[in-house]
Amino acid sequence: MRLVILNVGKTVAKTQSSSGNPISNSISFFKEAWEELKKVHFPTRAETIQSTIGVLFLLVIFAVFLGLTDVVVGRIMQEIMT
Repeated sequence: MRLVILNVGKTVAKTQSSSGNPISNSISFFKEAWEELKKVHFPTRAETIQSTIGVLFLLVIFAVFLGLTDVVVGRIMQEIMT
């Protein structure tokens, strides 16, 4: 089986055998996973706070919208029922 991995503008070809040693395959997997984890950008404290404020703001907007929609539809249904 041939596996092609695109990595920052260059192509790396690897040949992996599905019938290889499971322990060496596992070790290789965890080494590659660790290398990928090193590339992860974790947000700073300021970015986390800014994102949290944005989420809370949108939460309030949607809550108000759904509350108003519920009141309007409830009144319309009340008028239809009576």
